Amino acid sequence: EIDAVLMCCHGGPGEDGTLQGVFDLIGLPYSGPSMAGALIGMDKLAFSGLAGSAWLQMLPRVPLAESVPPPSFPGPYIVKPRFGGSSIGIDVVADYETARARLKANPHLKRGAVLEPYQPELFDLQIGVRVWPEVQLSAIEKPLRTRSGEILAYADKYVGPEGMTTAPRELPAGINSDLERQIRTIAPEVAELVGVRGIARIDFLSDGESLYVNEVNTIP
Repeated sequence: EIDAVLMCCHGGPGEDGTLQGVFDLIGLPYSGPSMAGALIGMDKLAFSGLAGSAWLQMLPRVPLAESVPPPSFPGPYIVKPRFGGSSIGIDVVADYETARARLKANPHLKRGAVLEPYQPELFDLQIGVRVWPEVQLSAIEKPLRTRSGEILAYADKYVGPEGMTTAPRELPAGINSDLERQIRTIAPEVAELVGVRGIARIDFLSDGESLYVNEVNTIP
């Protein structure tokens, strides 16, 4: 007899709401996000729409598809799978025609893709949030690129002797107090907006001054 399920799935059906829906149907308690929270966290387009409706600052993010007109912002662009994470399947391209060509060449984009402006000066900042028994925030982390790539790639995050445990980082991140205050103000808002349960990680992009919400990882 199972009392409860500890959800430790990374990506796929364990993080996109599929398993959560099954457990809801059979009445089995589980840790981590609800079905809706998991789905919103995994769907980059849905999350950006929700965040935009709450007036959270994000880079423009639009669907990339054959039937959708070109974006209003110029290239270069970053092309991301709409459903997925860990920087898998991400491409940086110079123009819109190349972005559309990636739809047929990149298998990770088959379920959907989103397009954003690529700004090479931006770097990643992350913060953990725990919502029970009360909202608590971790130190802010700045993951570091170990390779001369255009983005923080899968290899930067996971290809090491102990995976993310040994990934290079600044912890705490060397950022100014105003930027830290903004992150610590916005992170609980994102957690409440998505309906985070348990522990999650919220990712931001910054150039050291401006701050943009990027995504939420509901099972970090």
